Amino acid sequence: DCELEFLDLFNTSMGDSGAAFLGEFMRKEATGRRLRYLNVSWNKISFDGIAALSAGLENHPSLEVLRAYYNHGIGRKGAMGISDFIKQSDVIASIDLRWTNIGDDGASTICDALSTNKSIREVLMSGNDLDARTDLLLSEKMKKRTPVTPEGIVPIQRQEEVW
Repeated sequence: DCELEFLDLFNTSMGDSGAAFLGEFMRKEATGRRLRYLNVSWNKISFDGIAALSAGLENHPSLEVLRAYYNHGIGRKGAMGISDFIKQSDVIASIDLRWTNIGDDGASTICDALSTNKSIREVLMSGNDLDARTDLLLSEKMKKRTPVTPEGIVPIQRQEEVW
């Protein structure tokens, strides 16, 4: 019996079909319910793929870090799927959505999810052409959160070590 805690699928060209497959697998299988770190960055994932993946992640209550940066097709619709995951998770500590074209509407959706989620300590959204109002909203949502990495979390800088 194997428990998967760290899954780095950075730049594997998985696209939407791979993200959907991974989401379906995670939704059905008990293996990996201890998954703490998932990196699906640079994979040409759009809103369809991230929505399917987010639905699968709802069965993985231990996920602490989600990296999905440089998936330009995620957009506003994809941010909705991610925000649903954020709302139901009580352990997610870091989400990286840089350069995903979520725009102000998608970022606002994520900010709304932060109202119910108190575990997130890091949200990265640079490169999404957010206006000053949205940046301020995110800053307000994050300013009272402890920036210290929770004990036992997979190190946030892990993706740089993998490169």
